Amino acid sequence: MAHEFYQIIVGAPSISLYSWKQLARWSVDYSCLSEKEKAEGHQILNSEWRKFCEGIVEKYGPIMAGDGEEVDDEKAKGVYRVRRGESS
Repeated sequence: MAHEFYQIIVGAPSISLYSWKQLARWSVDYSCLSEKEKAEGHQILNSEWRKFCEGIVEKYGPIMAGDGEEVDDEKAKGVYRVRRGESS
C-alpha cells in the first residue's frame, strides 16, 4: 500500500470500521487468487472479522454511553482504573 494511500485512509474522518472491512474484501476480490482461493479468503475474512468485532464489543462495550455511539468518559476512567488494579 502506498504511504499516501495509507495516510488518507487513517486520516479521513469518513473512514469507518465498515470501510476497513470493505477494503479488506476488495483486496481479496481484486487479488490474483483463483476463484476458489478468493471464496476461501472471504470465508476466513468473515470468520476473523466476526471474532474481531466480538472482541471490540467485549472490551469496549462497558465504556460506551447509552446510545453506543460515544465513549462515556466516567465509565472509561472506572474501567481503566480496574484494569490497572487501582481502587475506584
